[in-house]
Amino acid sequence: MNTLITYLRHVENKKRAKKQQGFTLIELMIVVAIIGILAAVAIPAYSDYTAKAQVSEAFALSASAKQAVALYRAEKGDFPTTNALAGLSASSEIVGAYVSGVAVSTGGAITATFTLGTAGTKTTDATAVNVVFTPDDTTNTGSITWACTGTVQDKYLPTDCTGA
Repeated sequence: MNTLITYLRHVENKKRAKKQQGFTLIELMIVVAIIGILAAVAIPAYSDYTAKAQVSEAFALSASAKQAVALYRAEKGDFPTTNALAGLSASSEIVGAYVSGVAVSTGGAITATFTLGTAGTKTTDATAVNVVFTPDDTTNTGSITWACTGTVQDKYLPTDCTGA
């Protein structure tokens, strides 16, 4: 009786060992196809995410310039035309990893110029890509609203950008 039980266990172990032979070619092809589909969706989404992050640097660097322009407007009754009048450092000194300068110009407009090749700009030629923040103190009395325009693709601009 013990011999029969031992033999049956031996046969059962052989069946288990035979079942676990690995993946079939079709199973491997399905896995590769799924990974390919995921990569096709994930890579463009990640590229857009990276570009939005790079473009948002212009908004962060321009925040202090917006405050300086608003303060100048409140004190002098007019908008500054240069960084010096607004009490800011030179444009070439207000830089970041993706922004090459932030400049105040006529009418208090603030221009953040991107470094060539920044992902959100989608250009590598000599054309300067920028975001321009234009102040408007006529719409809401006592406060300034900022319209943003520029040469950056709209899909990379934050949702609070109220320009064209």
